[in-house]
Amino acid sequence: MGGWLRGRRRPGMPPPYAVWLLLLVAAPLAAEQSWYQAEVIIFARDGEYRNAEQWPAAPTLPDSTNARLLQPLDHPDPTLRQIPPEQQQLTEVWQRLRRSRGFKPLLHLAWQQPGLAREAAVSVALPATAADGSAIPLLGQITLSLSRYHHLDADIAYQLPWADPEWYRLQGALRMRSGELHYLDHPLFGLLAKVVPIAPPSP
Repeated sequence: MGGWLRGRRRPGMPPPYAVWLLLLVAAPLAAEQSWYQAEVIIFARDGEYRNAEQWPAAPTLPDSTNARLLQPLDHPDPTLRQIPPEQQQLTEVWQRLRRSRGFKPLLHLAWQQPGLAREAAVSVALPATAADGSAIPLLGQITLSLSRYHHLDADIAYQLPWADPEWYRLQGALRMRSGELHYLDHPLFGLLAKVVPIAPPSP
Protein backbone atom coordinates (compact mmCIF):
# COMPACT_ATOMS: atom_id res chain seq x y z
CA MET A 1 0.00 0.00 0.00
CA GLY A 2 1.25 3.50 -0.71
CA GLY A 3 2.77 5.63 2.03
CA TRP A 4 -0.01 8.26 1.94
CA LEU A 5 -2.50 5.91 3.61
CA ARG A 6 -1.36 3.00 5.73
CA GLY A 7 -3.26 0.26 7.53
CA ARG A 8 -5.03 -3.03 7.12
CA ARG A 9 -8.10 -3.32 4.95
CA ARG A 10 -10.73 -5.64 6.32
CA PRO A 11 -12.62 -7.93 3.93
CA GLY A 12 -15.53 -6.06 2.34
CA MET A 13 -14.03 -2.61 2.92
CA PRO A 14 -13.46 -0.34 -0.10
CA PRO A 15 -9.85 0.13 -1.19
CA PRO A 16 -8.11 3.32 0.04
CA TYR A 17 -8.31 5.05 -3.35
CA ALA A 18 -12.12 4.66 -3.26
CA VAL A 19 -12.27 6.39 0.15
CA TRP A 20 -10.08 9.20 -1.15
CA LEU A 21 -12.30 9.63 -4.22
CA LEU A 22 -15.38 9.78 -2.01
CA LEU A 23 -13.82 12.55 0.09
CA LEU A 24 -12.95 14.55 -3.02
CA VAL A 25 -16.52 14.33 -4.33
CA ALA A 26 -18.19 15.03 -0.98
CA ALA A 27 -16.16 18.15 -0.15
CA PRO A 28 -17.69 20.44 -2.83
CA LEU A 29 -21.17 19.20 -1.99
CA ALA A 30 -20.76 20.04 1.68
CA ALA A 31 -19.50 23.51 0.84
CA GLU A 32 -22.30 24.34 -1.60
CA GLN A 33 -24.56 27.14 -0.35
CA SER A 34 -28.27 26.42 -0.11
CA TRP A 35 -30.54 28.98 -1.78
CA TYR A 36 -34.20 29.83 -1.27
CA GLN A 37 -37.04 31.77 -2.78
CA ALA A 38 -38.84 33.87 -0.18
CA GLU A 39 -42.25 35.40 -0.78
CA VAL A 40 -44.24 37.76 1.43
CA ILE A 41 -47.65 39.42 1.16
CA ILE A 42 -48.62 42.19 3.57
CA PHE A 43 -52.34 42.93 3.82
CA ALA A 44 -54.68 45.24 5.72
CA ARG A 45 -57.79 44.13 7.53
CA ASP A 46 -61.12 45.74 6.69
CA GLY A 47 -64.63 45.63 8.09
CA GLU A 48 -65.05 45.35 11.85
CA TYR A 49 -61.33 45.90 12.51
CA ARG A 50 -60.95 49.20 10.72
CA ASN A 51 -61.69 51.29 13.82
CA ALA A 52 -58.11 52.14 14.75
CA GLU A 53 -59.17 53.84 17.97
CA GLN A 54 -59.43 50.39 19.57
CA TRP A 55 -55.71 49.72 19.10
CA PRO A 56 -52.73 51.68 20.49
CA ALA A 57 -50.54 53.52 17.98
CA ALA A 58 -46.84 52.68 17.85
CA PRO A 59 -44.68 54.95 20.06
CA THR A 60 -41.67 54.27 17.83
CA LEU A 61 -41.10 53.14 14.23
CA PRO A 62 -38.91 50.33 12.83
CA ASP A 63 -35.23 51.11 12.28
CA SER A 64 -34.31 49.92 8.78
CA THR A 65 -30.90 51.59 8.65
CA ASN A 66 -29.07 48.33 7.91
CA ALA A 67 -31.75 46.79 5.68
CA ARG A 68 -31.40 46.57 1.89
CA LEU A 69 -33.93 47.05 -0.86
CA LEU A 70 -34.43 44.15 -3.27
CA GLN A 71 -32.16 44.12 -6.30
CA PRO A 72 -33.47 44.29 -9.89
CA LEU A 73 -33.52 41.15 -12.00
CA ASP A 74 -30.35 42.08 -13.90
CA HIS A 75 -28.27 42.97 -10.84
CA PRO A 76 -24.88 41.16 -10.81
CA ASP A 77 -25.20 40.24 -7.13
CA PRO A 78 -27.83 37.48 -6.86
CA THR A 79 -28.41 38.06 -3.13
CA LEU A 80 -31.85 39.64 -2.57
CA ARG A 81 -32.56 39.66 -6.30
CA GLN A 82 -36.26 40.04 -7.14
CA ILE A 83 -38.20 37.06 -8.47
CA PRO A 84 -40.15 37.81 -11.69
CA PRO A 85 -43.97 37.60 -11.47
CA GLU A 86 -44.20 34.44 -13.58
CA GLN A 87 -42.09 32.57 -10.98
CA GLN A 88 -43.96 33.79 -7.92
CA GLN A 89 -46.02 31.24 -6.00
CA LEU A 90 -48.45 33.45 -4.07
CA THR A 91 -50.05 35.27 -7.00
CA GLU A 92 -53.36 33.45 -6.53
CA VAL A 93 -53.32 34.29 -2.81
CA TRP A 94 -52.88 37.98 -3.72
CA GLN A 95 -55.79 37.78 -6.14
CA ARG A 96 -58.03 36.14 -3.54
CA LEU A 97 -57.21 38.90 -1.05
CA ARG A 98 -58.07 41.51 -3.68
CA ARG A 99 -61.44 39.88 -4.28
CA SER A 100 -62.26 39.50 -0.60
CA ARG A 101 -64.29 42.02 1.41
CA GLY A 102 -62.37 41.63 4.66
CA PHE A 103 -58.81 42.16 3.44
CA LYS A 104 -56.84 44.55 1.24
CA PRO A 105 -53.42 43.43 -0.10
CA LEU A 106 -50.78 46.14 0.29
CA LEU A 107 -47.45 44.68 -0.83
CA HIS A 108 -46.19 41.52 -2.54
CA LEU A 109 -42.45 40.82 -2.41
CA ALA A 110 -40.55 37.82 -3.78
CA TRP A 111 -36.80 37.37 -3.79
CA GLN A 112 -33.97 34.84 -3.76
CA GLN A 113 -31.31 34.58 -1.09
CA PRO A 114 -28.81 32.14 0.40
CA GLY A 115 -29.59 30.30 3.61
CA LEU A 116 -27.63 32.28 6.20
CA ALA A 117 -27.42 32.03 9.97
CA ARG A 118 -29.25 34.74 11.91
CA GLU A 119 -26.07 36.68 12.70
CA ALA A 120 -25.16 36.84 8.99
CA ALA A 121 -28.63 37.32 7.47
CA VAL A 122 -29.43 40.46 5.48
CA SER A 123 -32.70 42.29 6.17
CA VAL A 124 -35.03 43.29 3.33
CA ALA A 125 -36.27 46.88 3.52
CA LEU A 126 -39.88 47.52 2.52
CA PRO A 127 -40.10 49.82 -0.50
CA ALA A 128 -41.75 53.23 -0.27
CA THR A 129 -43.59 52.86 -3.59
CA ALA A 130 -45.25 50.05 -5.53
CA ALA A 131 -44.38 49.00 -9.08
CA ASP A 132 -46.99 51.42 -10.44
CA GLY A 133 -45.44 54.34 -8.53
CA SER A 134 -48.17 54.60 -5.88
CA ALA A 135 -47.13 55.19 -2.28
CA ILE A 136 -47.17 52.23 0.11
CA PRO A 137 -48.24 53.07 3.70
CA LEU A 138 -45.65 50.71 5.20
CA LEU A 139 -42.28 51.00 6.90
CA GLY A 140 -39.96 48.34 8.18
CA GLN A 141 -37.96 45.26 7.34
CA ILE A 142 -38.12 41.48 7.01
CA THR A 143 -35.23 39.15 7.83
CA LEU A 144 -35.03 35.51 6.77
CA SER A 145 -32.41 33.25 8.37
CA LEU A 146 -31.70 29.54 8.48
CA SER A 147 -30.82 27.10 11.25
CA ARG A 148 -32.68 23.82 11.64
CA TYR A 149 -35.77 25.68 10.39
CA HIS A 150 -36.25 28.90 8.47
CA HIS A 151 -36.79 31.88 10.75
CA LEU A 152 -38.56 35.02 9.60
CA ASP A 153 -38.36 38.16 11.73
CA ALA A 154 -40.66 41.04 10.81
CA ASP A 155 -40.77 44.61 12.10
CA ILE A 156 -43.42 46.49 10.13
CA ALA A 157 -45.38 49.69 10.69
CA TYR A 158 -48.64 50.46 8.86
CA GLN A 159 -50.32 53.84 8.49
CA LEU A 160 -54.07 53.67 8.03
CA PRO A 161 -55.37 56.14 5.42
CA TRP A 162 -57.96 57.52 7.85
CA ALA A 163 -55.65 57.57 10.90
CA ASP A 164 -52.87 59.88 9.63
CA PRO A 165 -50.37 60.51 11.19
CA GLU A 166 -50.66 57.45 13.44
CA TRP A 167 -48.68 54.29 12.71
CA TYR A 168 -49.42 50.77 13.97
CA ARG A 169 -46.61 48.29 14.44
CA LEU A 170 -46.30 44.54 13.98
CA GLN A 171 -43.23 42.84 15.45
CA GLY A 172 -43.03 39.09 15.36
CA ALA A 173 -41.10 35.97 14.41
CA LEU A 174 -42.00 32.79 12.53
CA ARG A 175 -40.38 29.36 12.53
CA MET A 176 -41.08 28.08 9.05
CA ARG A 177 -40.89 24.84 7.08
CA SER A 178 -40.09 24.93 3.37
CA GLY A 179 -43.14 24.95 1.12
CA GLU A 180 -45.67 25.85 3.84
CA LEU A 181 -47.65 29.09 4.07
CA HIS A 182 -47.21 30.92 7.39
CA TYR A 183 -48.66 34.12 8.80
CA LEU A 184 -48.16 36.89 11.36
CA ASP A 185 -51.20 38.76 12.57
CA HIS A 186 -52.17 42.16 13.98
CA PRO A 187 -55.72 43.43 14.54
CA LEU A 188 -55.27 45.93 11.68
CA PHE A 189 -52.93 44.16 9.24
CA GLY A 190 -50.90 41.00 8.74
CA LEU A 191 -48.28 39.11 6.78
CA LEU A 192 -48.24 35.85 4.80
CA ALA A 193 -44.91 34.19 4.01
CA LYS A 194 -43.60 31.16 2.16
CA VAL A 195 -40.07 29.84 1.55
CA VAL A 196 -39.05 27.16 -0.98
CA PRO A 197 -35.60 25.81 -1.93
CA ILE A 198 -34.22 26.72 -5.35
CA ALA A 199 -31.11 25.90 -7.37
CA PRO A 200 -28.13 28.18 -6.68
CA PRO A 201 -27.99 31.05 -9.17
CA SER A 202 -25.50 30.86 -12.01
CA PRO A 203 -22.22 32.70 -11.37
